[in-house]
Amino acid sequence: MPKLEELTLSQLKEKALALGLTEGELKSFSSKATVIATIRAIEKVKPVATLNPTENPKEIKEDSRRWETKVDRMRAFLADQPTVRVLVPLEGDEKQGVVKEVNGQMVTVSGAVWSKTFNGYRVCIPKGKYVNVAQSIADNIEQEYHQTTHAGDQWKLDRVKSETGELVSKQLT
Repeated sequence: MPKLEELTLSQLKEKALALGLTEGELKSFSSKATVIATIRAIEKVKPVATLNPTENPKEIKEDSRRWETKVDRMRAFLADQPTVRVLVPLEGDEKQGVVKEVNGQMVTVSGAVWSKTFNGYRVCIPKGKYVNVAQSIADNIEQEYHQTTHAGDQWKLDRVKSETGELVSKQLT
């Protein structure tokens, strides 16, 4: 088989026709170099097996997930969890909170609320009122109040000193 450079312009055009170029496309070529470059480019490209590739369910799921926002994913995550009834206590002279849902987001109407944002999804829970919330939100409230309650325990006088096993207040007298 002769090299492309050894073929005439008309032989090169015949080869290009065999590779799938049309007569109209070949009329624009006036030199051997352009036809040779085109033939080499066509030969390097792998043919497509089908125009309708089979859809992989895993790829479809990943694509749809990429299009969801973090807020939508968090809302769906919380909606799938079991709900728990909680009461966030009022502090001092706070008034009982009132919350309503607007466009899928919780909005404070009046009074005191416990509010936190989880991956862009804002949760507002009225204080002083029992409400049903997702388990992970209830866990977060519990952890937050536990930390507040036990903050400074290491400085209390009625704690037991680990080294001696006695109350700190007894060691001071």
